[in-house]
Amino acid sequence: MDLFRQWIIRILSVIIFVTFVDIILPNSNYRRYINVVVGLLVMLIILKPLMGLMSEGMALGDGILKNNNEIQLKTTQNRVNNLQLNNNESIIMLYKNNLKSQMQNRIEKQLGFKVHDIHLEIEEENDNFGAINGLTIILDENKEEQYLNEEIEEVEVNVSISEDSNKFKSNSIMLGNEGEEIKKDFSSFYEISEEKISISVLKNN
Repeated sequence: MDLFRQWIIRILSVIIFVTFVDIILPNSNYRRYINVVVGLLVMLIILKPLMGLMSEGMALGDGILKNNNEIQLKTTQNRVNNLQLNNNESIIMLYKNNLKSQMQNRIEKQLGFKVHDIHLEIEEENDNFGAINGLTIILDENKEEQYLNEEIEEVEVNVSISEDSNKFKSNSIMLGNEGEEIKKDFSSFYEISEEKISISVLKNN
């Protein structure tokens, strides 16, 4: 409201000024040029507030457009991050499944044991992505048959030759050399320490 009032005051002031100049100026050849200059001045004063409003409107539009662009950029970045996260999870799952399948084939073809399950722990974060941090192999006790509703009995396999091996039950003694062979084979092929490899046998009821 104050802006409009000031605008009216300026217009009235210019009109009074022009009238006063018109009265005091003598009739001469320069009067026409003076009237042109005064007319341009009046137009400038009248249009100046309108130009200011237009500039503010353009600035407001630019601000809104900038905010919209920033929001769209953030949204796009979040979508990319979520897509990368989902892709990473899919890659890790695919990598683990391929490793498990390969390990199962090595055991079953070389030793004839039936693999019940394989648990893998791999490095997922740093530069050693994909390195195996832990490996648990669960075998069926019987090489020829596979039973349902089995009860898992974990059996520690001692890869060193010592008298402590006598403490294992009879159904785990048969894994003495074979378990050591699996560990050495996997340790060499997958570059994992034998201490990180655990072998368990399912005890059939």
